[in-house]
Amino acid sequence: MRRERRMFEMSPRGTELLDEILTLPPQERAQLAERILDSLSPDSTRAIQQMCADEAESRLDAYERGEIALSGEEAIAWLDEQAVS
Repeated sequence: MRRERRMFEMSPRGTELLDEILTLPPQERAQLAERILDSLSPDSTRAIQQMCADEAESRLDAYERGEIALSGEEAIAWLDEQAVS
């Protein structure tokens, strides 16, 4: 169900860190993600926000065309299930 998208490949060290981080509980991963995002320059932050907005718009368009089967409520329920496990 999850689609991976990468703008660039990570270094071997980045991949190693990611593998380790993914073993942490969801709350710790969220805290790390927030701190990493906070460490980026304002220009990087704006670019990330624009990418997120573009992705959200793209997903909404796909949903409206019937290409995505889950409603927002179903997606949130699925995410809640993932956070518990």
